Amino acid sequence: MIIDTKRFLIQPGNVMFRFPRDHGSHNDFKIEWWHFVADIWGDNHERFRFQLTFFRNADFGLMYARAGQQLFFAHAAIQQYRKRLFSFEEKLTLGSPDDFVSTAMMDIRHADWSAKMLDNDKGILRVKALINSRNIIDLKLEPKKPMVILGKNGLVNRGNSGTSHYLTFTRLKAVGSVQLGSKIYRVQGNSWFDHEYSSTFNFEKNAGWDWVGIQLDDGRDIVAGQMLARDGITPKESDMCFISEMGESTRTKFKWKKLQTWKSSRTQLEYPSSIHIITSNDFFELRPLAIDQEQVGQKTGIIYWEGICDVFNKSGDLIGRGFLEMVRDLKGHR
Repeated sequence: MIIDTKRFLIQPGNVMFRFPRDHGSHNDFKIEWWHFVADIWGDNHERFRFQLTFFRNADFGLMYARAGQQLFFAHAAIQQYRKRLFSFEEKLTLGSPDDFVSTAMMDIRHADWSAKMLDNDKGILRVKALINSRNIIDLKLEPKKPMVILGKNGLVNRGNSGTSHYLTFTRLKAVGSVQLGSKIYRVQGNSWFDHEYSSTFNFEKNAGWDWVGIQLDDGRDIVAGQMLARDGITPKESDMCFISEMGESTRTKFKWKKLQTWKSSRTQLEYPSSIHIITSNDFFELRPLAIDQEQVGQKTGIIYWEGICDVFNKSGDLIGRGFLEMVRDLKGHR
C-alpha cells in the first residue's frame, strides 16, 4: 500500500493530544472510526445489545469515492436476545448535507444517527439511532473510569498492518431507552467506546481480525486482538492490555484459542463460537449469547460478526462480559 504523504498525515511519535479537540474528526488522516457498543437490560430482565459505529475515509477505494472527498458510512444494530430479535442497518454517503463531523469536539451526525459529547470535562456522551425506520436507541453514556490512550507514545503498532492512534473509554454507565416497534423499554447497563484514526492502517495485508473488549466484575478491563493473515486463519500481529480500576494500562502476552466454530449459511464464512484467552496468570472463556450475530453490509461489502459474550474463569464462574468482533472478509475495504 502506498500512502500519499501530500494528502495524509503520518503519525509522529510522542503525540501531544488535545481534548476535546482530539475526540473530534482528524481530517488530515486517511481513515477514522468511532465505535460504541453496549450491554443493556430492560424490563423483565430483557437483555439487549446495541452497536453504533461511524466511519470516515478520505481515500477508501470504493467506486463511490473521489479524490479529495470524505466518504462517510455507519453501522447500527440492536439485538434482543430472549426474543431473538435482530435489526441491523448501514448507511453510506459521499458529500451529503446530512453528514457532519466536528473537528473541534465529538459531534457526529449521519442522517438520523448521532453521537455527541455533552460534557467535555466528564466525558458524558449521548448516542441516538433510528434503525430500519422502526427501532430507536437513545442512550446517555457516563465514563466510570478515565479514558485510556493505548500504544507506545500514543501510537498502536500492528506491524505490517500499520499504526493508529487509539483512544478508548473501556467502561461507561449506559442509561436510556430502546424502542422496538411500538414497545418502549427503559434500559441501563454497560458500554464501551473506541476511537481510532490512521493514515497507514493497511487492510490489504489481512483477511480480517479478532477483537474483544472485556469488562470484568473485579473492576479490571481488557482489550485484546489479533490480525489474521490472508488465509483468514493464521494469526499475525496481536496485542493484549489489562486496564486497572484507575485506568492504568499494562500490556501482556496471551494466546487466543478457538474451541468450536460456526459457519454462516448466508456467507459461508466461519467464526469461532467458543474462545479461550490465556495469559501466564489468567484464563478467560468467551461464550457468545447468540451464535449467529453476523452483520452483512450490502452497500460496503463489509461482513463481520459482532456481539456480546459472557466471560467465565477456569472454574466455570461467570466473571464479566465481553464485546466481541470478528472480521473474516475485507472485500469491502479494498
